[in-house]
Amino acid sequence: MLRFFKKYWLELAAFADLELFVWAATRRYWGKPPNKAAEMALDAAIMVSGPLLIVLVLKLTGKWRNRASERIRQLSHRLLRRFSERMMHIVERWQRRRRRGGEDLLGGRTHMEFDLYGDRVKRSKRRRTTWKQLENERERFRWLYARMVEDRLKHGVLIRPSETPAQIRYREDSTPEQKTLIDQYEVIRYDLRQDPPDGNAQRWRDENM
Repeated sequence: MLRFFKKYWLELAAFADLELFVWAATRRYWGKPPNKAAEMALDAAIMVSGPLLIVLVLKLTGKWRNRASERIRQLSHRLLRRFSERMMHIVERWQRRRRRGGEDLLGGRTHMEFDLYGDRVKRSKRRRTTWKQLENERERFRWLYARMVEDRLKHGVLIRPSETPAQIRYREDSTPEQKTLIDQYEVIRYDLRQDPPDGNAQRWRDENM
């Protein structure tokens, strides 16, 4: 009951003041007050309840307007979210049909995270860093992992930006060779204390590429 009163106290106050104003005006001008004191009391009630009613109505109108604008804002956000989800679903279906994979969904993640094109050349030329330009085993495994992700995208495999290497490893469409590469990549990605021994990246590349 108290919660209801806190929520609708303005509506209840406006209704009570309207009842008082109508009752006082009816008794004063269409009734017969018994004496002068009653007439003065009714006049005072009309003078107080009338302006108060105007104030309450203005506040109540503002409250309803704010509530309506909030409902409209929530509805517009909900419709926009549903529209964007629907459009993304249509894009994903079109990509699977065209067998383009999820390149657009990654939004350039492979280029930014794995640096396939390197910092040695201008990005405007979009030249991929060659295998001979890689300086150590850590860079070679990063290059191989990025190349593996890019090849799977080109072959129609849908890889989302939120998927980690571990999640990609445990996918049903991951081959044993790809799982081995991901294991090596995770070691060099999370263990920065020492460089991996040379030769493993070249051996994996010779056997699988």
